[in-house]
Amino acid sequence: MENPWVLRASEDWFGFNSESILSRIGLVHKLDLMGMLAERLSPPTRRLPDVQLRWISDEESRFALADLNADAYGVPRDWGRQALGSAALWRGPLFGRIAYIGGEPVAGAFALRIDSALYVGWVATSKSYRRMGFAELVIRASLEGARKATGLERAILHATSEGQPVYTRMGYRSVVKFPFYGHEEGNRA
Repeated sequence: MENPWVLRASEDWFGFNSESILSRIGLVHKLDLMGMLAERLSPPTRRLPDVQLRWISDEESRFALADLNADAYGVPRDWGRQALGSAALWRGPLFGRIAYIGGEPVAGAFALRIDSALYVGWVATSKSYRRMGFAELVIRASLEGARKATGLERAILHATSEGQPVYTRMGYRSVVKFPFYGHEEGNRA
């Protein structure tokens, strides 16, 4: 398959027995993300890293975010660059930040307005810099820019099981599970 894809919807939308039904068309459960909501972020519980933060404003910084995410999820960098590298995606008001150490990107995220909330997306941290506060740093920095521009406080995101404790500590609460389904390996259309 030249362009891989996944099927995602909230657990209540898929309904009862979705895995059995979707398996008939060659889709298998890949992972679950938790939809989370924060009316207002809690203050940091620890000192956040003091590193260089840059706005995502050009192809280099867009590719840095794409590469961080591709590495975090174990997918080819080309996929991430196709998804995030396009300048067209960034024409609207997106508020993204990348944390750098020694000129190398170590974490990134962006926020954008969706209706009456700020959506946080594409959060990723290099494996060697995890559990040091970098994800929280780039999320807070991205949301601060978005808040200043929109006046909104409410923030939403989709969390992996690994990221969920970070978001809970920041004041997010779980709302709904989002299962992801994709083609079985070796059974691609």
